[in-house]
Amino acid sequence: AVPCPYGFDMLIENAVGLLDALNIESSHWIGLSIGGMMGYGLAARYPDRLISLTTCDSRPDAPSEYADYFQHRIDVARETGMESLVELTIKRWFTPQSIADNIPALEKVREMILGTDQVGHAGCCEALKKLAFGPILYRISVPNLVLGGAQNKGASVKALAETAAKIPGAKHVVIPDAGHITALENPDAFYQAIDNFLAGQSE
Repeated sequence: AVPCPYGFDMLIENAVGLLDALNIESSHWIGLSIGGMMGYGLAARYPDRLISLTTCDSRPDAPSEYADYFQHRIDVARETGMESLVELTIKRWFTPQSIADNIPALEKVREMILGTDQVGHAGCCEALKKLAFGPILYRISVPNLVLGGAQNKGASVKALAETAAKIPGAKHVVIPDAGHITALENPDAFYQAIDNFLAGQSE
């Protein structure tokens, strides 16, 4: 991971650079969490590079309590390492039912968190603290699906409904029985929503 701090301008430019390096003129963009947040900026600033945008569990802005949460993550990781964030993150990302059922995805996510570079984690948290795409959502002109889990703590149903309402023609879908990572907790509903959306783009 490159040194901190990161910002969404840098992350988006990196994404555009990757598309350029791979000779991809335009593509569908499906982003989870920070990936969806990048998608808002990409669609608003580089509409010619996207065919459609699907943002999954991704709010477009960072109210004070949201920014404070990511500063807390930075502080905890710096003081006691990434392992201290594992169970805190599991409880924030997944529903109580998924945790009680100990679904297989939990262990994979625990391993992912443990394997995350602390420098990269802090850099992305710094970017998330300054998330501010709300004022430019009206500029998104590509077809847009905003979806999120019914029990998402960081990007609530209300927040995502308000987000979709600010994007011309955007669709909003709530995934039941899911928290922050809808693709892992309710994959059937998640993929059906995306299939339906993308099928509509080819009609």
